Amino acid sequence: MGLARAFGVYRSTPDGSHRDEYIETLKDAEFVAARRGLGAWEYTDWNALPSERRAQRLENEEDAMAMGQRVPDGPININSAEAGELRMLPGIGDVMALRIIEARPFKQLEDLRKVSGIGPKSYEEISKLIEL
Repeated sequence: MGLARAFGVYRSTPDGSHRDEYIETLKDAEFVAARRGLGAWEYTDWNALPSERRAQRLENEEDAMAMGQRVPDGPININSAEAGELRMLPGIGDVMALRIIEARPFKQLEDLRKVSGIGPKSYEEISKLIEL
């Protein structure tokens, strides 16, 4: 324990639990390992960690920009945004952007939940970044 990362591609686990629930379990295990100083966490320089995480976030943003994925500067208007702008939202790719465009106009933000493929968790994540 101590070196696992909480990433996965499963829709559900063999025991039937949802993949998001499993990912949260992995995150919990990572926190426990960090707290106990197990595995790679034994060698963690806790004083340097904030600056290292900040550097990693900047690098991730630069990578996203290099691949044509920008982080939105402010809320995206879902009734007028182009497909490229919509793709800046987490979990929105080409197909989902097209579905959103085809479902317009939206009278309220919650109408976005009627778009096929946008479930409660997706909507929760996206709703913080959109406006009408």
